[in-house]
Amino acid sequence: MNLTNFSGFFNKEEMGHFWDKSWLALVAGISGCFWGCVCVDTDPTPLFHEVQGEVWERGEALVYWDRQTGDDPFATCIAELLQEKICLEQAVWIALVQNPRLQALYESLGLAKAQLAQAGLLPNPFVAFSYRFSTKHAPDLIDIGLFQNFLDVVLIPKKKRVASFEIEATKAEVVRGVLKVIAETKKAFFSLQATEEILSLQYEKVLAAECMVEAAAKLYRAGNLRELEVSEFQLFLDQEKLVLLDLEIQKEEERERLQVLMGLCGHEDLWEIDAYLRPISDGGEDLGRAECTALEKNLKLDQIRNEVGALAARYGIERTAIIFPQVELGVSGEREEGVWFVGPALALSIPIFDFGQAIGAAARADLQRLWNLYSATSLEVASTARKLTRHLQLLRAQVASIEERAIPHAKEVTAQTLLQHNAMQLGVFHLLEAKRRELEERSHLVEKKRMYWMSHADFEELMRGGGGG
Repeated sequence: MNLTNFSGFFNKEEMGHFWDKSWLALVAGISGCFWGCVCVDTDPTPLFHEVQGEVWERGEALVYWDRQTGDDPFATCIAELLQEKICLEQAVWIALVQNPRLQALYESLGLAKAQLAQAGLLPNPFVAFSYRFSTKHAPDLIDIGLFQNFLDVVLIPKKKRVASFEIEATKAEVVRGVLKVIAETKKAFFSLQATEEILSLQYEKVLAAECMVEAAAKLYRAGNLRELEVSEFQLFLDQEKLVLLDLEIQKEEERERLQVLMGLCGHEDLWEIDAYLRPISDGGEDLGRAECTALEKNLKLDQIRNEVGALAARYGIERTAIIFPQVELGVSGEREEGVWFVGPALALSIPIFDFGQAIGAAARADLQRLWNLYSATSLEVASTARKLTRHLQLLRAQVASIEERAIPHAKEVTAQTLLQHNAMQLGVFHLLEAKRRELEERSHLVEKKRMYWMSHADFEELMRGGGGG
């Protein structure tokens, strides 16, 4: 409110007396508060840089926050990558750059920074003005008051402390989200690789089944095979074709999942990936160390700890506000019969009915809830670390067994059956059945490798601080 607009109510001498007394100081204070509000820092870029550093330290991955409304600076680079077969690392990079859910998650940093800035601001002061005129006497009555809730000033440090805890919790949540997208992208990539590899093996199995049906038809026409046996071979071929169609459907679903994770649109669906899963080497995961590392680095536990800190600080604010709900200090001025009366003013509310018992009970319940959540998360993280470590060890042993024994034996059976077939000791059906069993073992190997690499992605996420609910 512009106080110079009141000049019509009193003469110049009164105006000079009025301003000289106290109002110049108030105007200076208001101006200082105004310029302080103008200079409020709400830029979340420093917070994002901290997140970038945390992600790099934990996962050696670079993240990008697209805050531009124009063209994507990486669009050309991504388009060039999609012209060739993309590898795992490229798929993860594209997801980190373009995944829209990640971009939405980064906006929470802006919200947290804005809340921190708001916590350091004073609410606008309260100005009261009244002008009363008399119907019997010439002098009018003017009241002017400027008030500020003193409690808001006292609580600023506590409010900023709450906002600081919430910022740390938000940063932990964002880093967890990044690690989750990395893990989900890797799992989708591995799953698609395995499905494509199994699909190629299934084509070979269908071809073998077609050869069996063709051979059976020739033998039937020659009178050396019964119609029942021909029908059985035809049924087997139909079943293999149904499996092939199921794999085609599965492949399309997994492609769509990976496409969504990479943030690609429908017209960008002509990409291809490396055809084969990478070989498995001894990762040397240690059961005891994995559990300790998971608990030490888990970001969900960090997030809960910061929520506890914010709860404690917020409870202090609420308790103070209950005891002294409103303490307003200011200056009040009144003109009566041409004379100004100026002085300090105080307004406060008295806690008679509400002493904060309900707020205290709610805070204790919330604190107990967070403690139970912390305990449950710790148990889940430790259990997941043990389970994944053991799972990886068993899957690695299974893959080694299939690679070193099952597949070589299946190939040897196929080779020996071919020799017996060439010597006219075994028929063509024995040879085709031996080849089918070999293909089954190879498909079994790919499935086990899929399970291993998907579990490895979960394990890697856990060791970097992700997971935990």
